[in-house]
Amino acid sequence: INGDGTVDGQDLALLLSSWK
Repeated sequence: INGDGTVDGQDLALLLSSWK
């Protein structure tokens, strides 16, 4: 997550890996 509260591609990749 970026400093302004938005989500970047790296954050999405981490979320996807945590769901598996």
